[in-house]
Amino acid sequence: MAERLRLTRTLGVAGWQSCTAEGSSFVLAALGVCLLQPVTAFSLRGLWQLARHWGAGPAALKPGALRLALCVHTGVRLAGVNVRVALALPSHEKRALRKFQFALRSPRRGAPLPDAPPGRAWMVLRLAAGSEHAMARLGAALAAAPKGTPLEIEVAAQRSSAPDTLRANFPLRVEARLDAREGWFPLMRDTRIDTARGGTWTSSTSRN
Repeated sequence: MAERLRLTRTLGVAGWQSCTAEGSSFVLAALGVCLLQPVTAFSLRGLWQLARHWGAGPAALKPGALRLALCVHTGVRLAGVNVRVALALPSHEKRALRKFQFALRSPRRGAPLPDAPPGRAWMVLRLAAGSEHAMARLGAALAAAPKGTPLEIEVAAQRSSAPDTLRANFPLRVEARLDAREGWFPLMRDTRIDTARGGTWTSSTSRN
């Protein structure tokens, strides 16, 4: 079954303004809940690492080194992940919409991660072949975008599933890698997420 997550924010303004999940699964929705609550979900070291690398400029990131690792229940499945980004840049008296698209896939092997707790497993994502150039162009566009620029991200998974018992108690921990020399760092602390909490995110759910 497919799942889609839409996020919007304004550059220069702290936090995401909206998060909408669609589909009969809730794996991406769990990530959306965390993004809307960065103070409670993100680790201090993770926030520091993001700020440090962002301070060097988004264009300085090496797309080939980027990794995201999710520590989830062994029953969780996520595959065929594609990301679309729309950036509304000011152009004279109107805004020029620039769009970027790239795919995320699981690498065959990579740097070791901490041992997963019983009943959990690591799910690692990296940019698919051919997507690194799109990420580099996005980094350059973000570096040049002025404050107040609207940003919209859509993450779509062709296959997303999880045991329904996890809907109100979804275990998640996230590690990230921005530089191959520095290795992994904790981005989101290990937590349990209630994806059905009212007021945290809006969902449009359809079951086939």
